[in-house]
Amino acid sequence: MAARRWILLAALALVVGGCASLPKTSADFAEVTKRMDVIAVMPTAFTLGEQGAFTGQAVTEISHDIEIELNAATGALVNESRFKRAAFDFSDSTLAQDAELRTAIFEQHQAMEGVFKDLAKSKGKVIDIAYRGNVDMIADRAGAEYLLFVSGSGYFATAGAKAKGALLAALGGGVSSTSGTNLAGVLVDAKTGRVVWYNSVGLENHDPRKPSQLMQTTQKLAQQLLGKSRIKPDTSRDRLLIEKLKAMKKA
Repeated sequence: MAARRWILLAALALVVGGCASLPKTSADFAEVTKRMDVIAVMPTAFTLGEQGAFTGQAVTEISHDIEIELNAATGALVNESRFKRAAFDFSDSTLAQDAELRTAIFEQHQAMEGVFKDLAKSKGKVIDIAYRGNVDMIADRAGAEYLLFVSGSGYFATAGAKAKGALLAALGGGVSSTSGTNLAGVLVDAKTGRVVWYNSVGLENHDPRKPSQLMQTTQKLAQQLLGKSRIKPDTSRDRLLIEKLKAMKKA
């Protein structure tokens, strides 16, 4: 529930802050990037919507699959950049065995709510926002002073919904989007307890179930922070989550 509120607040920050003022950075961002070396990619949070009939359990499971794909995409971009990715495991199996770490991650969800509320109030491109979560334990374990949080939401239309949307678009003379992905990223300096970078992107006709299109959206989100990516999105696995959802619907 906390992660879902975080994602909704991320969307609010984009609407209120406006795309023209993105990305937002702290006044000392240029100096921060000069000394930044290791970045810890925090567990992602993603909420999936759909235009079709699926159970809540199916949507929740696919949303988590998307979180795993999004985490992998973000990690690949950090690895490709001039920075190093912290070699710390935030996987489901690790969290299941480590109650202290689970609690610490949950606390970050709550702290991120405050960040997005502050971002929604900011107007310019320069921000001065405190991160109120306790990140000492995570920073120590990860061996990183910079924590990258990525959250998102997205939707897709089933075949029936696509046909209906196309018909309505034709009658109304508009263009119907069959999918979309929105991502937000926040970089926290654990040493100073400040937010040093924030960006948000939204791409229509980018299906969040497709890893290649998730990678494209993540590349656009992180370009100003990590540099232009040369990774070519892999389309070979784009049908996996789509077919998994179909099988779950039939079950």
